[in-house]
Amino acid sequence: MKQIALEDLMIICHNDICFDNVIFHEKEAYLIDFNTVGLNYDFYELGVILYFILRQNNHKEDENFKKAIKILSQKKMIIF
Repeated sequence: MKQIALEDLMIICHNDICFDNVIFHEKEAYLIDFNTVGLNYDFYELGVILYFILRQNNHKEDENFKKAIKILSQKKMIIF
């Protein structure tokens, strides 16, 4: 699996980042529900987050994903 990932520039991804799978608490984001974890292209998760930011009409959810990007950019994402 490691060799395949190196050849195709794939990394381990959550593959189901959505509002239901991210818990926000103060200045941290907790990623939950790892049923779909597997290999995917390195920018896949970022693309999904950006898609939701651009497509969602719900202002609260939009603000939550903006917080998530800020947290991810500061490397404060806690995965359990």
